[in-house]
Amino acid sequence: MSDPSTGFLSQAIANAEAVERQIASFGNIPDTAQTIQSQSITLLNNTIPKIQAIQAKIQNFASLASLQLTKAESELSNNTSLDTIKFLLLQVNTEANSLKTDVDGADSITRATFSDIAELSKQLNGVESTLNSEIISLNVQLQSASQEVSAIQSKEKYYALLGILGLAGLAAAIALLVEAEKKLNSLASNMHSLSGQASQLSMISTAVKSMNADFLTLSNKLLSLKNAVDFLSSDISEVINDIDNAKGERTMAKLYILTSLREVQTLKIDAS
Repeated sequence: MSDPSTGFLSQAIANAEAVERQIASFGNIPDTAQTIQSQSITLLNNTIPKIQAIQAKIQNFASLASLQLTKAESELSNNTSLDTIKFLLLQVNTEANSLKTDVDGADSITRATFSDIAELSKQLNGVESTLNSEIISLNVQLQSASQEVSAIQSKEKYYALLGILGLAGLAAAIALLVEAEKKLNSLASNMHSLSGQASQLSMISTAVKSMNADFLTLSNKLLSLKNAVDFLSSDISEVINDIDNAKGERTMAKLYILTSLREVQTLKIDAS
């Protein structure tokens, strides 16, 4: 029997949760990015439980439907009344149709989350672009300030060589140098801070893109499960129609039931 905690759907959920923890771990990012960070975490925390709930419903349905279809096949082989078998199949079909609605709802929510995260990813790209522009501008200022310090230091050396004659100029140069170095240090500190933010922002942007890919995978998987439930419901309807028109003949009904049973078993594996 498939372990629902180790299947493809469970792995996709685990991947999304791992990325969420990574996104939550980032600090030292611009305020706008912090807002996007919070929104992406909220989206995941609102959506993943709904996916896990529908996963559990599919597993429960598959377990019960497997028992019901196995019983229907056995009753068919034992020449039990077709009305009794039809009743079992109607139960499975009613449950399948209800499940189909639930899976469709979960898929719609997941696709909406995928679209929302894609939009947040675009917003992060804008934040990155703005920050990079600030870094470029600051770098120009930093180079200019560095050149200013170098120029003042050259003048300072010149006035020092003049001895007593250069004392006034030397004093002025020292005062200018103190201010210039203060400005340079401030710009260098800002550059260090922005560079750190840029590094963190790049990583969170990559993580959000990864989360978006995870939700696309989850949405596609839910759509696949919905289609599988659709096929199952259609096949069971065929069995019921066949029973209604069988006039005592059971061969085709048995084939349909066995096919439906295999579909249920596959559905359970796919939802694990």
